[in-house]
Amino acid sequence: MFFSIKHYTIFEKNIFMSFLRYFTILALLQLFIINCVSKKKFLLISNQNIVLNETVTRLKSDSTALQKRIDVLKKEQTKTVTTYNSNIKPKNPTTISQDEVYKSKALYIFNFTRNVTWPSKIEGDFQIAVLKNALVYDKILNQFIGKTVGNSPVKVSLVSTVDEAKSAELVYVPQNQSASIDQVISKCSRKKTLIITENDEFANLKCNCINLTMDGNNVEFQVDESTLKANGFGVAATLLQLEGK
Repeated sequence: MFFSIKHYTIFEKNIFMSFLRYFTILALLQLFIINCVSKKKFLLISNQNIVLNETVTRLKSDSTALQKRIDVLKKEQTKTVTTYNSNIKPKNPTTISQDEVYKSKALYIFNFTRNVTWPSKIEGDFQIAVLKNALVYDKILNQFIGKTVGNSPVKVSLVSTVDEAKSAELVYVPQNQSASIDQVISKCSRKKTLIITENDEFANLKCNCINLTMDGNNVEFQVDESTLKANGFGVAATLLQLEGK
């Protein structure tokens, strides 16, 4: 049995056409799969874009609402500050010299050391640091000559940096050094240090502070009692009774 050349050529063509159809179908199948995947990706991306647009719209809405809330709070703050300022009793002008002012304040500081107890026992000297004010230093130094706090002799120092005051039991921050108060609070409050200030923003300080102010020629003081007691200080009732007077 044998085939003719013509019959063999037709048979060969049929095999070729079968392979051609197979590869054509395979190529079409691949295109179909790619098309399906692309559609899925397109739908996924479209859904992501929808979600993203919704998120952006929501954020814009939230931002608008937040800005409105901020505006309301600013108005309320302005109203509160205005009300607070209108209720503040105006201070009378001081007519005595700075020398006399700080001589009086030094006496108050001496009395504070008699009416405040520190959280832990003081070892060695009771250290008072005065920040960058020679006049204040001089008056406090004279007030404490030969005095003790408890059983500890008093050492008064004039310091030029907050770091020098870190080990003191009492730090005096004069009004001309009020810009350093945050640094003093940060470095000294955790050391159980009593801070004496002359700060108009005393109510916002929240520290181991007693604030000294002048009303006319009279010294007044404010005590942050809650913070002092929370940090282990003791404050005598007699001192609190004199606060603001």
